[in-house]
Amino acid sequence: MVKEVVKKTSKKSTVKSKEKPTKKIKKKQITETKGIVAFTLAISGFFLLVFSNPAISLVFFIVGLILALQQQKIKKTIVGKRGILLNSIGVGISIIWWIVLVKVVMPYLMANVGNLGL
Repeated sequence: MVKEVVKKTSKKSTVKSKEKPTKKIKKKQITETKGIVAFTLAISGFFLLVFSNPAISLVFFIVGLILALQQQKIKKTIVGKRGILLNSIGVGISIIWWIVLVKVVMPYLMANVGNLGL
């Protein structure tokens, strides 16, 4: 879509030029996107850690941590700092949860499988 713009150079003559409209994208939306995604991955990673598989949540935390660190390099934001904090805590908790599963829960389940009558 091309708009015709009429420019008046003097009272007698007019000049017509064709200008293409440009879309303006807000820089705030572009620069804070990685931080918001990192924060969202941290929150969803905690839900996955509690209600589902800790391996998937560990992947969410690592990807979120990478995105949050990239956000802080581009532009330091509060959401990026919170993303780094939550994803770091999530990685630690996820690793601890894996150790608990392997060292405590799995041997207990393996010892008691015969009692279930399967």
